[in-house]
Amino acid sequence: MNVSAKGAVRSLLPRSLWLLLSRCYEKWFPAIFYARRCYSQDGEDILLELFLPRERSGFYVDVGAYHPIKPSKTFRRYCKGWRGLNIDATPDSMEVFQRIRPRDINVEAAVSSGHLSSN
Repeated sequence: MNVSAKGAVRSLLPRSLWLLLSRCYEKWFPAIFYARRCYSQDGEDILLELFLPRERSGFYVDVGAYHPIKPSKTFRRYCKGWRGLNIDATPDSMEVFQRIRPRDINVEAAVSSGHLSSN
């Protein structure tokens, strides 16, 4: 897991839960990671599989989706029947999403927390 992702997860969890998860991650992640096909950059899709193993359907939102298969944190879920919203601002990025993941809602747009103002 990269440093920024680790920091983001750590800030969201209580300290005791973070310590437990980090110990499990260090002990079990290498074996789990190499035993399964990983589509995401740092194995987040496999970790999600560990936390939601029986969820047969669901909805995901992937902002900054980039590519429908690799690196994708949501492709494994898509293969299991989930649907979702993929958003990416790269020009023509959603053409390949429409071909490979037609059940998803694919949006080519920028996302911002700011408000537009007319000056």
